[in-house]
Order: sequence, then C-alpha cells, then structure tokens
Amino acid sequence: MALALIGAAVVFFTWRDLPTRLLALSLLAAPFLAPAEQARIHVFTSLFKHVDYGAWFGCILGGYALAGFVRAVPAVKANAAETVSVATVVTATVLGAVLATNHFTWGWPNSAQYMAALKPWAASSHGQILFGNAGVGNIPEYYSPGTVRWSHVTGEFYFAYTDPVTGKRIFQPAAAYADAIRHGYFSLISLTGDDSLGSYDKEIRQDIRRYGNRYRLVVDVPYRLAGGARGAFLVWVRTAAP
Repeated sequence: MALALIGAAVVFFTWRDLPTRLLALSLLAAPFLAPAEQARIHVFTSLFKHVDYGAWFGCILGGYALAGFVRAVPAVKANAAETVSVATVVTATVLGAVLATNHFTWGWPNSAQYMAALKPWAASSHGQILFGNAGVGNIPEYYSPGTVRWSHVTGEFYFAYTDPVTGKRIFQPAAAYADAIRHGYFSLISLTGDDSLGSYDKEIRQDIRRYGNRYRLVVDVPYRLAGGARGAFLVWVRTAAP
C-alpha cells in the first residue's frame, strides 16, 4: 500500500492527462477497499485474504513507483537505485513467504497423510458422508474429486434431520447430529479433533461414543501444529445398515 501511494504520487507528477490520473486513483483505491469495508462493519476475520483482491491492482502502482525511483535519480546513481529497487522486491517476497508459511503451519495441519488414509474408505462408502469441523471440512471435498460426490457430503455449516421413526424434523444442529448418528444415517464420519468456534466436533464425538455399536474408528492420524497445538484426523465408518 505504501508503494502504491508513492506510485500514485509519481503518476500525478509526471502525467497531466485526466484518464491516466483517474486510472491511478482507481488502482490506488483497490487495496484499501477491503480494509475500509471491514473497518466499517467492525470485522477483522480473514482480512489477510480479502485484502489480496485489491493488492494485485496496488502492485501495478508499486512497480511503477520503483521504476520511477530509478528514473528520477541522476544517471551516476542509477545502479544504486536499481539495487535498492531489487532489494525492496526481494525483501517483500521473503517477508510474504515467511508470513504465509507461518500462517499455514501454525494454523493448519498437513493433510497429506490424512487424505491418503481417507480416500479408500470414502471411495467404498455408500451413503451420506459427514465431514466435520466448519473450518477444515472442505479439505477432503477439495482433494477428493471423483471420489466423493458433493451431493453425498454433509458439513457443519447447516444440518437438519428427519427422525425415521417419529417423522419429526430436527433443525437444532447438535440434536440433529445426535439423532442421525443414533440411526446410522452417515456411512462415514470424518473429524479433525478440533473444537474451534462454529464446530460441533465435540458433540459428534460424544454421540459416536454413545452409539458406539454403529461406527468403527478406521483412521487416526495425529498432527501437531508449529504453534504447539495437537489434534488428530479421525474417520469412522458405519458397521451396520441404518
């Protein structure tokens, strides 16, 4: 954003025509739109992702700023200016790579071993599949094209269940999961052992233990995040028809 501001200033000093200046202003506004909107609604969640949409446009001005810096200095200092510009790009790249690596190793487990263990069971599953945890449940969907039909997948963002005995429709998620597990509705259940906000993993594990004769644990892949948090990818398969 700082480089985009400098680039916009360079445009206004070197270009006099209105269309070019308006283009610069549009490119400058783009990186600030997501932060401004999230500040307006008082939300910080996923800002690091949302800001990327505008950052691409800001990078155009940033590159123009670095190029303008090289052109603005005397010819005898051009080499030094080029070195500074390259160093700026390299520094930003290294910092970005470090931040991205830390984010994904501190906050997300490596799912390679889990997916290798899950795929055979998912491929042989007949019926509805529950991928638990609102934040990680889409990992198996993403990495299982052709293996898992999306119409057979249930997540934790919404779930309602009709009791096959009483015919009552249950809309409260925790109660709906419990009733569905009690009747063996899911042919396969996969959880991450993560009880984060918005997740019903803890309640689902309790339901599986309560109706343990219905399901068998077939995958238990532990993981440890760089931040020290521990967990496990867990997969149960139904042992009896509903």
